Amino acid sequence: QKRSAPGPAAAEAAASTPEQLDPLELELLEILVHYPQAMGELAAAIVPERLASPSCRRIFARCLQWFAGGQAFDFERLLLEFDDRWVKNLIIAADERGREKQGSEFEMRFRDLLTQFQRRQDDELRRAQTAALQERTLDHDQGLALLRQIEQLARTRQGISSPTDG
Repeated sequence: QKRSAPGPAAAEAAASTPEQLDPLELELLEILVHYPQAMGELAAAIVPERLASPSCRRIFARCLQWFAGGQAFDFERLLLEFDDRWVKNLIIAADERGREKQGSEFEMRFRDLLTQFQRRQDDELRRAQTAALQERTLDHDQGLALLRQIEQLARTRQGISSPTDG
């Protein structure tokens, strides 16, 4: 028997499967919906491929495309962009949650979001570097350079400056 690739209907069904969203990614969607002017900083700090939720990744990647093309976006444009019910529900939920928080301090929430994403990315990098060290496939100089990078990441995270001679 031959097996064929899933058709468009199967792909749409898979795309509309509800997912458990990380609170940080929910916050990202709220900011996208209510503060699209923050997209420049978000684009510089967050890589779509590192988002755990496929739906959040799709929404963020589309916003990045619009941003890169100099096109504005808002809640309505996001809703019209996606046919997937689950994605539309996420956008609507982000809008509702964002409306509830509009009185809270945006700048503090935004900076916290960027910091948490940076920590997450640093942790992923540190784990990958540690795994490379444990595999023992690096020569001495490469291993030493990697250890220095891990140390610098830890210092940066803890707010410790590098030691200076003197």
